[in-house]
Amino acid sequence: MQEGDRVMVYDSPGHPLDHYLYAHVLTLNAAGAVVLVDHPGNASHGQQKFVPNEKIITAADAQKLQADAQEALRTERDSVRVKTLREHAQHFGFVAQELS
Repeated sequence: MQEGDRVMVYDSPGHPLDHYLYAHVLTLNAAGAVVLVDHPGNASHGQQKFVPNEKIITAADAQKLQADAQEALRTERDSVRVKTLREHAQHFGFVAQELS
């Protein structure tokens, strides 16, 4: 992650996935980053805030989450879980493209 990168930052818990907002990295340090939230339609749009590293998703993180969901699909037999994993893989693939 570098200054100027587009990332997603944790906003709130959710089900089945937590809610994240798009943001641009303004400054970095060892603990996290100050970001500018770029998520039109959300109350936090345009706000600057510090986000710890563990609450930030980069394009590489999204690609790994997509690969993890696809790997889990190979052995999953429960139809509801298969549907959820497919949706997660598709979602994280989209996120990875948006952050690239």
